[in-house]
Amino acid sequence: TIEGISEYLKGKNPNIKIIGFEPTSNACFSGGPKGKHKIIGIGPGFKTDNFKRSTDRIDEIITVTDDDALEHTRRIPRIEGLLVGVTSGAAVWVAEQLLQRPEYKDPKKAVVVIFCDSGERYLTTPGLFPADNIDTSYLATE
Repeated sequence: TIEGISEYLKGKNPNIKIIGFEPTSNACFSGGPKGKHKIIGIGPGFKTDNFKRSTDRIDEIITVTDDDALEHTRRIPRIEGLLVGVTSGAAVWVAEQLLQRPEYKDPKKAVVVIFCDSGERYLTTPGLFPADNIDTSYLATE
């Protein structure tokens, strides 16, 4: 969780930046609207105890749209050969946004993305992965 990771990393280097993210349509951590979204695994609609305990270590929360998260989730397997979940797709989108900022263009700085989930559990999620690109014939449907 962001609580454990931020505690460890800030303990090693207090200057490190911890950036979280949440769905644009359910952005309770950053004071946005509360609503439904398609980013499975994040955005519960309330501030979790983990989040409350780590707010002093989180430097920024960025919102990501469902479409951006889903598009990146589908793109990563094609480009990198890694089957990731929607939360990981959202994380890559956030990293790409950070890399557009002047402060992250310094070659001495790094943006690290943690893939929080595998895409394997989402192979049967309707509409997530194009059926013509992934063989799901071995999966049980019941």
